[in-house]
Amino acid sequence: MADLVFYGLRHSIALALLILTIRVIKKVFAKKLTAHAHYYIWFILPVSTIMTLLTGFFPNLGHLLNNGIHGLFGPSALPAKNAAAHFLSQTAISDEIQDFAVEAGSAGRSIGEVTAVFLLVVWTAGTLLMLSRGLWGSLQARRLIQGARPPRQPAFDEQLSQCCDLLGMKASFASRISVGVSPYVSSPITLGFLRPCVLLPPSASSDPDLPYILLHELTHCKQRDAALNLIMRLFLAINWFNPFVHYAVKRISQDREVCCDHRVLRLLEPQQRSDYGQAVLNWAFRPAIASASLVSAVGMRSGKQELYRRIENIAAYQPFALSCHCFSITVLAGLVFCALTLVPSAHALSGQSLQPEPSLDMRIEDLSPYFDDYEGSFVLYDGQQAEYVIYQESAAKRRLSPDSTYKIYSGLAALEAGEITAKSSLRSWDGTPHPFPEWNQSQDLNSAMKQSVNWYFQGLDKALGIQKLQDFYHRIKYGNENLNSDISNYWMESSLKISPLEQVMLLKDLHENKWGLKAENIQAVKDALRISENSGAILSGKTGTGMVNGRKVNGWFIGYVESDADLYIFALNLQGTDGASGARAMEIALEILRDKGIW
Repeated sequence: MADLVFYGLRHSIALALLILTIRVIKKVFAKKLTAHAHYYIWFILPVSTIMTLLTGFFPNLGHLLNNGIHGLFGPSALPAKNAAAHFLSQTAISDEIQDFAVEAGSAGRSIGEVTAVFLLVVWTAGTLLMLSRGLWGSLQARRLIQGARPPRQPAFDEQLSQCCDLLGMKASFASRISVGVSPYVSSPITLGFLRPCVLLPPSASSDPDLPYILLHELTHCKQRDAALNLIMRLFLAINWFNPFVHYAVKRISQDREVCCDHRVLRLLEPQQRSDYGQAVLNWAFRPAIASASLVSAVGMRSGKQELYRRIENIAAYQPFALSCHCFSITVLAGLVFCALTLVPSAHALSGQSLQPEPSLDMRIEDLSPYFDDYEGSFVLYDGQQAEYVIYQESAAKRRLSPDSTYKIYSGLAALEAGEITAKSSLRSWDGTPHPFPEWNQSQDLNSAMKQSVNWYFQGLDKALGIQKLQDFYHRIKYGNENLNSDISNYWMESSLKISPLEQVMLLKDLHENKWGLKAENIQAVKDALRISENSGAILSGKTGTGMVNGRKVNGWFIGYVESDADLYIFALNLQGTDGASGARAMEIALEILRDKGIW
């Protein structure tokens, strides 16, 4: 939940910077950009958001919502006498490795997470309010259209046909446009998403300015401005809290009218352009409709300052040179590229899927009989074949909380920083009682890793500080590298997330020391991960269990089997409503490894 708010705010800041960039470009190159470019440049904002949402958010939407709903509305805690049984999990896997898991629970939820939930509720309320206002406006528009009557002037149909021909409208499109007279509008407006409707005040249907009015409103229809305006209003509803977006939407309405004027002017003879300017003066300053809630309407109306700009442009009208059109296309293409690559997206959410290099050698294998009723994935790297064997590819690429498997790299970061050493890693127990007897004693790196002692690694993290941790996770490229939650639980069903495929790739880098770390520190971590030896092969690994509202929902077992001749690196992840523990993940992984003759 905190991730969603964090990246939403980050995206909003990026949108603000993009809007400022557009404003600067429009100001600096005001005379080199065409009127069309001045208008359409704003639509880079919703397009960039839609594209990034489609590429990153929707593939994981169900998973994100499931986690959010479960976290907010899942079963509440048991009474105090049963709290230990409800919030704690203890499963002995073997004498060598223990799978102990605790959850922060609602009492341990950080201030940041509570703030995130509050902000999300406020954003949702504001968005729903904006959407309901737009819906009410749509209903009003429907009533206006249904209540309009066709113009009764004999020459009207001929004038309408001439205007459509002048604009080069196809007959099929022109036939979908309806024109009506309504006593509830005092300035011409265009409505309708799929089937545009031009509404005229009663006096306009017999006014000498009618041809210019029709040209202006039919141009709105041809540009599909009502539909584009609706898109921008939806974009504004989602970003209602961002003042820069409000500014952009206001400027779009101004640039839309200038663009529309320019399209009409290029069709007119020089002596007709002044008559068109007079028509704009006559009609553009009148209030368009009785109700301000009809936010999606477009028409001739302008504010005083905007009207002055329009008349100035009409008076100084000159067709744009070919160089202006080429320059405008170049600017628009460049901004689209920047928007799609630089604006942070929902794809950056911690629940995103990993996008591995295309050159990665992967082979899909069906291992569903091993997983029973659990959802999950399995990744195995064969060192001899340099090949990744994967069960459930999409799940293997989806990032999840690492839970206690993160301790491999927490320990490595502390070793590299000198907080502990390979020969001196003992840290004293401060006497605070913990739910597991094994935790209530002093620990070194080996015992803390095998017994998954939270306080040991939380102490290491706090000693290093968030900045050193962030730098280290960035150096080794650990998952989404997101440590924005509380330093004591960022790895525990919180902000830090990593995919099973990345777990294997990281262990491969660890085994080969791709990061150029001290050899003795790498070896110290390997020693701490060692579980057992069999016929010359050594099994090393770490379990992890994620708990939400007392239920085991995320189980990990990652590690490797190495001998003089072979190296196999693996990661198994389980997902479920309950029972998806590290202990169960280890059982399944060892069964797979045994059946493959690896262990």
